[in-house]
Amino acid sequence: MFSKFFKEKPFIKDVREWMVKEFKEEPTKIKYKKTYKRLMMGKAFRVELLHYVMKNGDSGRVLFSPIIKAFSDVEAKGVTDTDLIYAYGGWLFLSGGIKDGFIKTSFKSKRQEKRYLDIKKNMGLEEIEVLKKYKIGTSEIFEISARLDSVDILCAGNEEVDVCFDENQANFYLPTIYFLLGEQVFQGSEFE
Repeated sequence: MFSKFFKEKPFIKDVREWMVKEFKEEPTKIKYKKTYKRLMMGKAFRVELLHYVMKNGDSGRVLFSPIIKAFSDVEAKGVTDTDLIYAYGGWLFLSGGIKDGFIKTSFKSKRQEKRYLDIKKNMGLEEIEVLKKYKIGTSEIFEISARLDSVDILCAGNEEVDVCFDENQANFYLPTIYFLLGEQVFQGSEFE
């Protein structure tokens, strides 16, 4: 009688099937949270946000657009839904760009790496280590770890754009590059 009022959204079936393939077990619960409609690089983009629970008790959030990405509560605990959407957009752009070959991960930086590291040193960061680097067209972006006043810091950026999180922020535990790129691909879109 009430089933017509509580009909499962069609994409939940796709998410459930993906999770079985990805995690080798079926989730015990998938709950729809919200639909976000925004522009991504000038095109209409719709992202479905869901919450999941697995049989072993692990839980997290899943984003579907129809490309699916799960973020466990272990890695994304405390990350707001809005920030998670940015991380998803960055992950989507990065993974697609690497796969399609327009983002390079193996290259020798001529000047941009030194300039970015010099900026960070001048800000007082110490023990700076380049973790990863990406080349998109002529722009080079660097993921770094560092310390500031005995606090661990992770940054992603270059001379023109930069995002950093310290170990006391929830976003610290997801790749910083996701947030940097997500802010760029959703530039001008508000999620609230």
